[in-house]
Amino acid sequence: MRERRTSITFLVPGRGTKPVGGFRVVYEYANRLHAEGYHISIVHLAWLYKTNPLLAGIGRYFYCLFFYPFHKQWLPLAKGIKNKWIFAPVAPLIPDADYIVATSWETSEYVAAYPDSKGKKLYLIQADESEFTYVAQKGQVQRALDTWRLPLHMIAICTWLKDRIQEMGSPSTVIFNGLNFKEFYVSTPPAERDPATVMMLYHFSPHKGCEEGIRALRLVKAQIPALKATFYGIPPRPEGLEEWIEYYQTPSRETLRELYNRTAVFLSPSHSEGWGLPVSEAMQCGCAVVTTNIGGFKDFVSDNINGLCFNVSDIEGMAASLQKLITDRDLRLAFAERGHSDIQQFTWEQAVAKFIHLLKTID
Repeated sequence: MRERRTSITFLVPGRGTKPVGGFRVVYEYANRLHAEGYHISIVHLAWLYKTNPLLAGIGRYFYCLFFYPFHKQWLPLAKGIKNKWIFAPVAPLIPDADYIVATSWETSEYVAAYPDSKGKKLYLIQADESEFTYVAQKGQVQRALDTWRLPLHMIAICTWLKDRIQEMGSPSTVIFNGLNFKEFYVSTPPAERDPATVMMLYHFSPHKGCEEGIRALRLVKAQIPALKATFYGIPPRPEGLEEWIEYYQTPSRETLRELYNRTAVFLSPSHSEGWGLPVSEAMQCGCAVVTTNIGGFKDFVSDNINGLCFNVSDIEGMAASLQKLITDRDLRLAFAERGHSDIQQFTWEQAVAKFIHLLKTID
């Protein structure tokens, strides 16, 4: 008789058709847990009925029902993983399992209310979502924070989130994100790169600080005319960008690695991050990094040790940090080397081992 495999359901909000960091982490866990012998289901939700209007849910459901198969799978899932698209997160549509994992504040409310047949309940917390612009616009900041008090086994992906959750009176387990070192690595030594090259992820959301990053780069350009910048992101190229700023919309992982490897300095002006994945990737590829002094970077970026940090919205401080690394070759190369070395500790093997250990210790 074949031994029954332990089953895990991941409940995710939305379609997952774009290469967003939070979805990537869930898909990586799914693939790697499947390889360890677990039976994995990923359930994508069209209508989060507690927070979104019905008509939007209906439109999203039928769009993805017909067109989802034609979307390019930006992170292929292993054969055998059940990848489901359902209308709403009502219990009858959710598979029974040994464990169920909420992956956002919205999905956590549903998971907390499910019967025990859906599995022991976990909550993978990848950011303080109460700080997201759309949450504030909907007036749901406190509601998002209150999910950290739900009776779920909480997993924080970084130290600062664990501390924030503890402030809310709840325990959590820290499991750092793993990184893919087969995708991102040094192919061009940092010493061979043009020092006046800066790269940044572009995002339209104000909490990413991209407009401030652009303003800082313009200040640097005025002092260092040879400066060249490269942006990448999911949106189309923003209007009004100067010719010295290249833009790549939704580049492949191979192209992204090439871009990192021709860049000397990576900039992140973000106001809030759970785990700054683009900064991690840049460090894997040998970039020196300049980031805001926020919790989402502190597990792997230390000011004046393996990068430079500045206060949120400090445009002049951002520009000064960029200019310092562009003009100080020895410092830039030292940070690039130290950052590349420090980031090696964050492996998927370690993350998955800790995740499995947590599953086995849950009552």
